[in-house]
Amino acid sequence: MLNLINDILAKTMLINSFKQDSVILSEYADAELIKFQQKYTEAAEVFFELCQDENSMRSLAGREAGTLYLKLKKFESAKKVL
Repeated sequence: MLNLINDILAKTMLINSFKQDSVILSEYADAELIKFQQKYTEAAEVFFELCQDENSMRSLAGREAGTLYLKLKKFESAKKVL
């Protein structure tokens, strides 16, 4: 239960921090959904695309992409974003 509350608080803070960048936030949310569906390769690619552009979520998207690439044992791809 505590993890769920922490996740909700983290997502709320994320939304509040990046309200101005609604298109990027929407793309990030799509990537989160894909990750939740356990489509890790597809999610990593979306996160990777987000971290390639200059935007407010670049570092967060890069970290997510890197984490997924490590999970998929794609170490060279992970090295590019981490």
